[in-house]
Formats: sequence, C-alpha cells, structure tokens
Amino acid sequence: MKATTENFMQLIDDAFAKINRFEDGNTLFYSRFHKSRAVVSTWKSGKVIPSETDKGLFLKTASDVIKELKVKKEAKDKENNKLLSEFTSLLSA
Repeated sequence: MKATTENFMQLIDDAFAKINRFEDGNTLFYSRFHKSRAVVSTWKSGKVIPSETDKGLFLKTASDVIKELKVKKEAKDKENNKLLSEFTSLLSA
C-alpha cells in the first residue's frame, strides 16, 4: 500500500497517539528511529514529504516499539495483579 502524504500524516498521528500512552514510549521510539523529532514534525505537518524508504522505516520502527511496549505493559500488569492478590490475601488472613 502506497501511503499518500495525507494518509501518512494521519499514520504518524495515530502512531504517536498509541506510543505516547506508554511510559517512556516516545523516548524509546526516537532512540530507535534514525531521524530526529524535528524531521518527523516536518513530515507530520506536510512541509516535507518523506521518501518511501523513510516511510517504511517509520512504520516498522513504530510497529516494533508498540509491540514491545504492549508486551512490557502486559507483564507489568500481570506482576502488579499478582502482588495485589498476595497483599490482599495477607490483609485478610
């Protein structure tokens, strides 16, 4: 699928809406992406049209980061639920 400029601008918005829901998600994304925040901002505003290669790298990086963050959050939630259960059982004993 070839993303038009408007579609890609929306994909950027959607990606960061999801990434920013996670603690340190934005920092993780930019630690892995080869372009600066300023460059991505110019793409988002439509001032600069990224190459197809850059679009692909953005999408791959965003996807990988979102997957990783979801796995970490699920593990953290599971651990917190376990701790809460243990704590609750100790209070009721």
